[in-house]
Amino acid sequence: MADITKCTGGHCKFKEECHRFVAPASERQSYFPNPPFFVMEDGERHDCEHFWGVNGMTREYAKWYLNNKEQILKEDELRHDMNFKYAAARNPDDLIMDDGE
Repeated sequence: MADITKCTGGHCKFKEECHRFVAPASERQSYFPNPPFFVMEDGERHDCEHFWGVNGMTREYAKWYLNNKEQILKEDELRHDMNFKYAAARNPDDLIMDDGE
């Protein structure tokens, strides 16, 4: 493991997307004394200057995604439902129906 300062995460919304939280710890691992995130004035949005995105996620994208996550997930669910209905309307014979067996 590379020598990085890891983060314990605390109540940070970014922690699951941050290399400093998800990376495996080494035997002699250093940690931030406190998670370095902060809450914006509105009390909802978070930020962290030490964010290190997994899979190349940028800090700006992580802030946008996590601050809009609920809306994004709702839209994804709606899009998935609409795609299913569209596919069913085009060719109902392709659908696998659960007959309860």
